[in-house]
Amino acid sequence: MYSGEITNWKSVGGSDSTINVYTREEDSGTRDTFWKEGLLQSNISKKALMVASNGEMKSKVSSDANGIGYVSIGYVDESINTVQFNGVEPTQKNVKEGLYTIYRPLNLLTKGEPDENVKKFIEYVLSEKGQEIVKNDGFLPVN
Repeated sequence: MYSGEITNWKSVGGSDSTINVYTREEDSGTRDTFWKEGLLQSNISKKALMVASNGEMKSKVSSDANGIGYVSIGYVDESINTVQFNGVEPTQKNVKEGLYTIYRPLNLLTKGEPDENVKKFIEYVLSEKGQEIVKNDGFLPVN
């Protein structure tokens, strides 16, 4: 589908409808992970429809019965259907256990030693309260 070789849902057991492929811009970390891990660095069709964010991707796919796209796990909810990869559902549990292999960690980076405000922010993000927010937003906490 992403290469443009399969263009109709009928080819994969669906309705006789054109597949609308959605992708992210080339400098997107989500796209990079999907391209490397999901597509094994295969080409993405130039006909794919470009979206600017995970939120826009979710919105486009959820409102397009013929659409297919990809989002970070924190954006998965009942408005979209997920697709198994190698027979494994994309759930937090499966990512944690190493069963679902299309994922990317998010890192906090500083140039040199962070100043006091940045240190406080990092400490907050890594605190129990900060990690609870991460978890409640559908992402995987570090602890």
